[in-house]
Amino acid sequence: MASKTDICNFALTLINARRITAVTDDNERARLCDLFYDQSRKEALEAHTWGSATKRASIASDATDPAWGYDHRYLLPNDYVRMITIESGSGLTWELEDGYIVTSQDTPLKIKYVYDLEDTTQMSPTLVRAIAERLALWLATKITTSNTKKAEVKASHEQTLRDAKRFDGRQRSPVPLAATSWISARG
Repeated sequence: MASKTDICNFALTLINARRITAVTDDNERARLCDLFYDQSRKEALEAHTWGSATKRASIASDATDPAWGYDHRYLLPNDYVRMITIESGSGLTWELEDGYIVTSQDTPLKIKYVYDLEDTTQMSPTLVRAIAERLALWLATKITTSNTKKAEVKASHEQTLRDAKRFDGRQRSPVPLAATSWISARG
């Protein structure tokens, strides 16, 4: 199980910088790790539908309806990072506005979303790697002047996200293809 300091050291290693003993160390590397860690974690969470950072919620509509365009608004959960799905009938339209979901869907609204996972012991190894790579991109700008190293980390991060899609895809049922005229014609 990786700790915040482990993830920071992974990031520092990616850019060939000296490791730290803790994010509270009195040196520039530790201060930068502490400064950019949360931003890097949230960016990594936002970049993919991580199975280890997914929640479902059933939320009631807010007392104040939108001024126009939709019938209801729903307050996003405090730990919300990114929407995955909203359970509904066909034709649901919705938007995110000012911390709310606005839609004409009746209450309760059932959502599946990526949440702000902070507990490093609950993170998948691929998520840990993605956070470290995001952090390394931030740190590379401040600690090293090597554009080559930054490009290597960026390429590695893109591969990590492709791996995450493949790994997480194995953790759920396959999505059946909708019967379209093209699919039916192949029969």
